[in-house]
Amino acid sequence: MSTWVRALAVLSSGMLGGGLASAGDVSDDTTSPDREALQMHWAAGDYADALPIAERIVEAKQRTVAAGQYELAAPLHNLATIQRNLQQYDASEQNFARSIDIAAETKGPYAPILLASMSQLGALHYQTQRYAESLELLRRAQHIAHRNHGVYTLKQLSIVDWITKVNLATGQILAADLQQRFAYKISERNYGESDQRMIPAMSKLGNWLRDTGQYADALRIYDRALQVTETNNSAVDLKLVSILRAMSATMYLQGRCCPDEPLERALDIVVREPATDAADELTAIMHLADMSLLTGREGNAGKLYRRAWNMLAWEDGVNRKAERLFAAPTRLGVSRVSHLVSAYGQAQRRRPQSVHVKTYRPAQSDSRGISFSFSKPKPRRSGLIGTPLALCYPQVLDLAKVDGKEDLSEYYMDLDFLVSHDGKVSNIALVESNTPSRLGRYVKNILRVTRFRPRLHEGEPVATENVSLRQTFAADQITDSDAVYPHSVEKTAAVHGCNLLAASAS
Repeated sequence: MSTWVRALAVLSSGMLGGGLASAGDVSDDTTSPDREALQMHWAAGDYADALPIAERIVEAKQRTVAAGQYELAAPLHNLATIQRNLQQYDASEQNFARSIDIAAETKGPYAPILLASMSQLGALHYQTQRYAESLELLRRAQHIAHRNHGVYTLKQLSIVDWITKVNLATGQILAADLQQRFAYKISERNYGESDQRMIPAMSKLGNWLRDTGQYADALRIYDRALQVTETNNSAVDLKLVSILRAMSATMYLQGRCCPDEPLERALDIVVREPATDAADELTAIMHLADMSLLTGREGNAGKLYRRAWNMLAWEDGVNRKAERLFAAPTRLGVSRVSHLVSAYGQAQRRRPQSVHVKTYRPAQSDSRGISFSFSKPKPRRSGLIGTPLALCYPQVLDLAKVDGKEDLSEYYMDLDFLVSHDGKVSNIALVESNTPSRLGRYVKNILRVTRFRPRLHEGEPVATENVSLRQTFAADQITDSDAVYPHSVEKTAAVHGCNLLAASAS
């Protein structure tokens, strides 16, 4: 999973949802029971229940109108949309094609209803890895949107996201980045750069830039989002919290100073806002405490963990919730992304050595973070493998001296270790393993630079001995996540660490 593939998660909030057609109704009677039932099941995501209703509507319409009449286009589109959601791709493609042909024949090649069907058929081709066909249809759909609604119409935003996905799948990295920047420009042209309706577009572009290693640009967008929110609302608006958390995660990934500072402000906002409750405050405290621990402010983290403990003790009287939350150490991630580079370098040596981490910057990077070479669209051979520690796949292959993921799936390591009161790992003991020694060193080196939220006893952080971990290397155990913090930041950091390694090797 390269950094660019990881960035696909950013698109999920804006992807084409595959809604039911609004142009051309599904029956002569818009209040018919079938129409209402179809909408109800669709809204609830009950596609299996919606399918027979959509089929029945199409059959009824075919009995009342001649083949090829415009009234058939929307019912066919709706049926195809449901079939696509059920992964019945062949049937879905046939019905989308029929809907497109009917609409084009009766209303012309630029009819607005074509926009929905062409977009979804293009998405279907992407899902079935027919990228050239997908891009052609999506471009046609975008052209229809431009002709009917203008070059900067908001109706094309989901199409832009699908085009981005196609570009990423085919290694067109520059084109993918340009599409996401164009999506931002669309919102800016419609709303104006200082309109609060720009906040979703700012957050989305910021997340894209963060997850593709363009940290300085991401922070500028987040800062602009803060300014717009404050100008239109207030300095304590809850809308600021998610932006501040995204800024914190970006600063952590970049390795720059003080990613806990945005979280301190977020906590202050949550505490001062009357609309929040104890659960919101607890979440804000834990975000700040975990980031403080990750970045070496153990004393501040300890105070915050005690504050969370006391909040829960006051809430339930006997502290059962606090005991559950802090009953065992919780893995947070590495304190610096560059540690992952050192972990691999140490593992390559014949004799295990203590991990001495140096700040690492590849030739292609600067103080803003990783600088991707847009002039070379060929994607790097990287990705993650394994659980619970997410490891760099090419490096695992190299250290294990195997040919592919299938050969790695049988490997495992059982480890015991101590987590100190400040979340550091020591006393790592190999209990049982069938991995090659160099691969074993790689895992242990990463574990040594991993931070854990410590166990709490009566509100105080304490050391925990004999913490157990089984590391496996099966490829299908790695999944994408679009969450930012706290725990998925570990996965995102691992992706960026892998790209640092790839950059250093090139």
